Amino acid sequence: MNRQSRDFKIFLANRLFIISDDEEKCFKSVNGMGTRISKHEDVNALFDFFEQSPVLEFYVYAESPESVFNCLTAGNKYIRAAGGVVSKANNEVLLIHRLGFWDLPKGKIEENETDISAACREIEEECGISGIEIIKKLTDTYHVYRDRDKERIIKHTVWFSARYSGNQTLKPQHEEDIDMAVWTPLKDIPQYIPEMYASVRSVMDNVTSV
Repeated sequence: MNRQSRDFKIFLANRLFIISDDEEKCFKSVNGMGTRISKHEDVNALFDFFEQSPVLEFYVYAESPESVFNCLTAGNKYIRAAGGVVSKANNEVLLIHRLGFWDLPKGKIEENETDISAACREIEEECGISGIEIIKKLTDTYHVYRDRDKERIIKHTVWFSARYSGNQTLKPQHEEDIDMAVWTPLKDIPQYIPEMYASVRSVMDNVTSV
């Protein structure tokens, strides 16, 4: 039986930086390149290289991916967030439109706040509704961006499947640059995928029904 590899997939726009203990995966990618790491803290220099390169997928082989990932987060600003794929009984999914991209409601987890409570709060704030029910955890994503001061940020987002049974009118949170919040039939989601960030597309890959 093949063992399950331990991977950390970190999105940089539509490119991937992957830390894995699967040696074959790391050195046989047709879309990128792979390397071994000698010292865990070297991961920051490797990410610097990746950030400046055109490589679509950069694999770092490590016997302990968790330790290497921890060195990466320790060397950069690390933010935890939570969000959800919210559905209604008629198989519609809640999407938001922010800064030119279709997205899912999510936001930073505040101090002393649980992942679930943060997801509910962010969904309700960004879409102007209340009464969100969390069903189950879906997945975790990691993505990297630069803030206004050019500091590199690693954002870890915990994603949940959620349900809404009310009838409130959606009100996008304009102060968070959200210009639309819409209920979309699940069958129509594929037409929105090209205008989603890769990390959000990976969340939708986990959604086969609502």
